[in-house]
Amino acid sequence: MKLMKLGIFTCVLLVVCGFAASAYAITIDLYPKLDKFKFNLSGDTFDPMMGDEFKFEAFNDPALEGTKWKIEIKDDKENYKIENKDIKFKTEDAFDSYALTALGGDGYHFHGVFFDDLLSDQLDFEGDNVRWHVNVYFLAADNGTWQGGTVSSGDLTGPTPTPEPATILLVGIGLLGLGSAGRKMTRK
Repeated sequence: MKLMKLGIFTCVLLVVCGFAASAYAITIDLYPKLDKFKFNLSGDTFDPMMGDEFKFEAFNDPALEGTKWKIEIKDDKENYKIENKDIKFKTEDAFDSYALTALGGDGYHFHGVFFDDLLSDQLDFEGDNVRWHVNVYFLAADNGTWQGGTVSSGDLTGPTPTPEPATILLVGIGLLGLGSAGRKMTRK
């Protein structure tokens, strides 16, 4: 009976910890301002020094209200700018790293990484040295056809990543099964 109680306690603890850890990250969906999306590619690979460019403006609200995100990769510029005029918030800087890769066919993926404590403070995200990821998927036709975009957080000094709650639940069920099997064996 003690083994069964220990198994149930472990399962509940793992599930609770999984839900708490999964709530630690922030994800923001981006909705483009269509006339402000541009993608030019001169060769097979993206090279801003060869005249290639990628830039867009997007909002975190489909009604085009709220925070404006402006990304520009062109020549020697590798900038992001985040602005919300309603609350008088503005921050901008260069990406720490970025990549623009072909997905096959006409699809492309932009991934930019930057650190911005002002943005973290504005979103009440706890922790220092928060790494922000911008991911945009688009088609190259017609100077870029938006497919989807997100900005997500990742805290370098925060807790280590944990499996999603469903995986933890499966592990807990497995532990309960092992406990039950062990209990049956000790009865014999």
